[in-house]
Amino acid sequence: MAMASGVDRIALTEVYDLIKVGDPLPFRVLDAAGRMLLGQGQRLLDDGQLAMLLERGAWVEKAQAQAARLERSKLSGAMVPSTYHHRTLFDTWEQRVWQLDALLRKVQRHEKVAAELGVFANEQLQLIDRDADVALFMAVRQDDRRFALYALTHGIHSATVAVLAGRQLGWSAGQLACVARTALTMNVSSGKLQAVLA
Repeated sequence: MAMASGVDRIALTEVYDLIKVGDPLPFRVLDAAGRMLLGQGQRLLDDGQLAMLLERGAWVEKAQAQAARLERSKLSGAMVPSTYHHRTLFDTWEQRVWQLDALLRKVQRHEKVAAELGVFANEQLQLIDRDADVALFMAVRQDDRRFALYALTHGIHSATVAVLAGRQLGWSAGQLACVARTALTMNVSSGKLQAVLA
């Protein structure tokens, strides 16, 4: 869902002081086209995810940023409770989206990533092995309105389904790794178009 053109934007770089990896976001984060990337209350998992948001031209709505600053100033004298967040398996799946984003951006810049892609695909196979039920849940659930990430999540979910189907068919480890790499990279040339169409 694109935002109305009249919304005042603030670049994510201008609200660094309101963002802390692991803490809930005080605002939603949108891409250059106004499509939601992260909802208010979601957590940034690591600095790599933040870097990918910046590369996408991420911004926040001015009114939400101002409200967050006001809330921060009210709490400045008070003891703020720790918001330590134990990383869950679902957080790991979310992190994979942003890692794939970084990897596919390297492909688009014509960097050599065959080795990195192999490592990523093997890690994906291990994640599927860790809990196949969670992997299938992630693949079939109705995702939120983060249409700008469709090509990334679709690749990850397609890899999951292809790997699990391949296992049922008795495919070798090499075949499973190949199908995982293929599914993960299938949208590299059409990612921007798919985000618009989604």
